[in-house]
Amino acid sequence: MTTLTWKPIAEDAALGWLDLGNPNTRKQRTAAYERFKNSEYGSTFRTTHITIAENTTLDLPLTDLEVGFNCIEIVLMPNAHVTLSYVENEPRNKDALVVVKARLKKGASLNSVTGFFGGASASFFQETLLEEEGAETRQRTIFYGDETQKFEIFSTTKLMAPNTRAEITSKGVLDDSAHGRFDGAIEITEEGKGAEAHLTEETLLLSPDTRVNAIPGLKIGTNDVQASHAASVTRLDDEHLFYFGSRGVDEQTASTLIVEGFLRTGYEGSDKAELLETLVAQKLARGSSH
Repeated sequence: MTTLTWKPIAEDAALGWLDLGNPNTRKQRTAAYERFKNSEYGSTFRTTHITIAENTTLDLPLTDLEVGFNCIEIVLMPNAHVTLSYVENEPRNKDALVVVKARLKKGASLNSVTGFFGGASASFFQETLLEEEGAETRQRTIFYGDETQKFEIFSTTKLMAPNTRAEITSKGVLDDSAHGRFDGAIEITEEGKGAEAHLTEETLLLSPDTRVNAIPGLKIGTNDVQASHAASVTRLDDEHLFYFGSRGVDEQTASTLIVEGFLRTGYEGSDKAELLETLVAQKLARGSSH
């Protein structure tokens, strides 16, 4: 069984972990770091390195993370298959900053599910390098922010070898005056012939006071590839509610059904589906009590 073995890192080296090769997010990375460093938990810096052996299949839940700045570097050797999960649901007065760097060798696959529900603010950075032929990744992100919560999620995926595959999806809901950001970047290098990569970001806003930044990025350095990226931001409007109302469904129930259905498509089939469904229900219950 693989466990996380944490080691402290020096503060002056911590910012280097956030240099994930996406120049569009440099300002946001620095701001997230400064905000965290000035918080109650700004003195905690920890890192760990994990190598997954060739032909190994492993579930890797990041359950040992304490509040603070946590950095995880994972190397997947040829034909290693990893399911990585991280669900953040800290108390409302806490801040978290997490960095995951993954390097995939020939035929390796990484399936990750991340969810964000708690804390005052959470910043999450994931960099995935598909370094050798046939490597694959599927990344699913779910977030639900309310009150004054702030979630910032950054995903950088680089396809660096022939016949690699990447599917990146984000689904988020924001209520009250919460702020969310999902910054996804995909790069297919010159060596990535035959690669396929798709990035989709969707956010549903329940309040006129919420703010969201959905920023997809795509850089292609060769031909003979398939790639797409899209972002959408929608509001829960009167048309949605009228449709349910015409069928005898009250407004609060209609809102709940819309949110549940919207988010469920982002996590169904994952090994964290039951937990995520419970956390969504708790958020909805909290909203209905306002």
